[in-house]
Amino acid sequence: MKQIIYFITFICGFTLVSLHAQQYHPFPEENAYWTVVEFDQQIWAWDTFIYTIKGDTNLNTKDYKKIFRLNDIPGSSDTLWELHCFMRQDSAYKKVWFIRHYMGETIEKLGYDFDAEIGDTVYLPAFDYENIGDSVFVLVDPVFDSTQLNNGEYRKNYFYNSLYPNIGFDPYAIEGIGTQRTPFPNLFYYDAFHQSTLYCVEVEGVHLYGDATPYSFCGFTVDISDNQITEQILIRKDVKNKEISITTNESSLIDIKMKLINMQGHAVISEQIGHLANEHSIDISHLNTGVYIIFLQTNSNLNITKKLFIQN
Repeated sequence: MKQIIYFITFICGFTLVSLHAQQYHPFPEENAYWTVVEFDQQIWAWDTFIYTIKGDTNLNTKDYKKIFRLNDIPGSSDTLWELHCFMRQDSAYKKVWFIRHYMGETIEKLGYDFDAEIGDTVYLPAFDYENIGDSVFVLVDPVFDSTQLNNGEYRKNYFYNSLYPNIGFDPYAIEGIGTQRTPFPNLFYYDAFHQSTLYCVEVEGVHLYGDATPYSFCGFTVDISDNQITEQILIRKDVKNKEISITTNESSLIDIKMKLINMQGHAVISEQIGHLANEHSIDISHLNTGVYIIFLQTNSNLNITKKLFIQN
């Protein structure tokens, strides 16, 4: 009799998990923080960054959320907020698009398709890092259809097998959380040895995903004010890789020292931009294809660093 009760309990519990997994959970769009450990090519070492969503904008007649990349715990006086990418969700069709601002792109690319079924071929170009085919996947049976979060909620799992295993990777994604590597595109090219790891997710002050004992950059509860975000200067690269534009929304004039560095550490362009009032353009049409780092230093001691992928 006990065996029958145990069997019924097991079946009911499994059904409950399956039912929980059926409700779609989009990415949270405020008061959410993703802690990601990445390989930082600037210092050639592992470093911790925090991604968060703050504010929205309209681009190409579509509404997006702004994704910022933080180099320190939110609320710290020395935290640098860097506009990283833009995200657009369609909860009805369970899809998420990104504009990879950190790569100088202006066109959205699909990053998640949570409407796919097992056996479907899925192309997620937002996670394509200049390796042909490294983001073409087949959705496979995850064995466990859902993951239980720290607050007891269940979220559906998605296991992707790369069709090109020699150059790709096999991401494991959770609804509303993202992949176990990084929830947001953050690379310039795929490197099998220097990848990211998602350590934890906090939403509305709740340690939602990650180890029971939070990583040192998890579990914080702070009040983020708008004046902490630095958007005084924006750096954009045009789609044709012909020029970089540096713009400011400051009313006062800004003097800027600019250097563009290649991955060998050599300055390929150096300019002194005096009295930037609106926009300044820099010709990059002569540069070789590759990853570059642009450094800006203003007369108010604001330092900005950004990676750019240039393809000529």
